[in-house]
Amino acid sequence: MEEQFDSRVDIYIEAAAPFAQPLLAHLRKLMHQACPRVSESIKWSMPFFVQQGVVLASMAAFKQHCASFSAGLVQLVLPLSDAALSHIICL
Repeated sequence: MEEQFDSRVDIYIEAAAPFAQPLLAHLRKLMHQACPRVSESIKWSMPFFVQQGVVLASMAAFKQHCASFSAGLVQLVLPLSDAALSHIICL
């Protein structure tokens, strides 16, 4: 069985810009809450969330912004009044 948490994702988050670290950590936590069987991996130098060999989502930090990417199987929901992620729905 594949490990759910990848220490390389810890390193990625720690190396991100200070503003991005809590956002990435929060996204990671929400992804695992919404999809308990999801596994983490590093692909193309950024964290990916994979379940049964299917990429569900990824996240990345840049100099001045963060991004999350969905493969269409995961819906990221952001309230208009909140800059942080509120929740993730795993379809």
